[in-house]
Amino acid sequence: LEDAGMAVPNQDSKRSQAEEYGAVLDIFRTELIDICPRPADVYYAVGLLTAEIADVDNETRAKCLTMTDGIERLRMILKQAESKVSKVAAQRITEQITEDASSDERDLKVGKTELPRWAYQIKKGTRVSYFWNEQEGWCDGTVSEDPTMIVDELIISVAFDDDGSIHKLPFLAEEKVRWRPGDMKG
Repeated sequence: LEDAGMAVPNQDSKRSQAEEYGAVLDIFRTELIDICPRPADVYYAVGLLTAEIADVDNETRAKCLTMTDGIERLRMILKQAESKVSKVAAQRITEQITEDASSDERDLKVGKTELPRWAYQIKKGTRVSYFWNEQEGWCDGTVSEDPTMIVDELIISVAFDDDGSIHKLPFLAEEKVRWRPGDMKG
């Protein structure tokens, strides 16, 4: 019953509600299906039973009684039941996450920033573009010596095309947006 999204306060209440639903289902199977010769009658009966099990509000129950299209009735009730079950499932998942995790683990975890794959392929002679600043913008150049990895940054010597100057620049994972392969144009 809890999986269906119905609030069940204690064990006795669970048992009595389960017995009630069992009785309703038993009557449904033995009585209503036998006296519903047409598919429309079956849809009507199934719609009302679904409304009962989904524990829809009284306004919806009243609407069920006045609707003549059994398929539409079922759609309306199933839509409400689905949203109820989805909400309960989301609440249950959230509760499970918060119960299973310590207070430190509940903090938002952000993955470690990593260099793009192409950065590890950079070697002497590779064309690169580096975003210098807002005024200079993207500057194209050629890697003048093989890069050196120091801890978690790549040190790259670049000979820039515009003035031939050579600069040793850090390629940090946190600043990877400042770098791009030389064959890319923005």
